[in-house]
Amino acid sequence: WLKLTHADQHQVVMAMISKIAAVAVTMLVTAFLCRYSVCLFAAPKRTCLSLRRDITGLGKHAAAASDRQRSTVPLSPEDRKVVAQISNAGKIGDWSAVSNSIFKYMGRAGQVYNSALTGAYRCGQYEQGAQIYNQMCRLGVNKTLPSYTMSIKLFAKLR
Repeated sequence: WLKLTHADQHQVVMAMISKIAAVAVTMLVTAFLCRYSVCLFAAPKRTCLSLRRDITGLGKHAAAASDRQRSTVPLSPEDRKVVAQISNAGKIGDWSAVSNSIFKYMGRAGQVYNSALTGAYRCGQYEQGAQIYNQMCRLGVNKTLPSYTMSIKLFAKLR
């Protein structure tokens, strides 16, 4: 910095100021659009605030109150593996992996189907999620509060 001439130092400072100003303008425009997007555009699927909470990791998800001790059965190692596969695929939005895992699954563990319902919801595959719920009903799979909660969310998206 000391080796630069006064004119060069001035140019560097001006370049930094222009970059900071550009970032500030971008932030202001983004904040304005997030705040008033309902007025300017069609209603967003998610609010800016909920999206920001998820991105920053501040989103708090409370598990539904349930009698999990009575309503769930211990999973076999194979079932745990399927649940892990479906959950991981659902978290990254990989519907093909979710559907492959659940449609190959031949067991009747409710937790496996619950993870598939959640995966369908996360991947935006609401019709497929409804089919998974109907399959649960046909097979007589024990449905729990998470099953009903996710099925209500899925069927609501179909309306």
